[in-house]
Amino acid sequence: MEAKVLEKHFRVPIVKFDSPNSNGRTYPSEILPKLQKLCDDKRFCGIPAETSFRDRDIPLEKIGAKVESLEVIDNIVYADILLLETPSGFILQELRRTGELAV
Repeated sequence: MEAKVLEKHFRVPIVKFDSPNSNGRTYPSEILPKLQKLCDDKRFCGIPAETSFRDRDIPLEKIGAKVESLEVIDNIVYADILLLETPSGFILQELRRTGELAV
């Protein structure tokens, strides 16, 4: 039996400008430079949702994904995501493999 190779790169919509999201928040398009800077500085990362850390307090092993690039299409920001080889990254990879990763 061959091992299944998991695609660790994928694209997801992360923000629709000027429209309320599922939490009722509305983000203006003026935040794009801030998002782009985080991406360019390699500081735009993700952790599993059940964990909560302040921005600067995230232990590196808790980071499970990083945003490699952004693109805006029709007022929607799409992020190209890479799942990392970290404990949290492995959790996200398994959730993606089973179809349970909510993005």
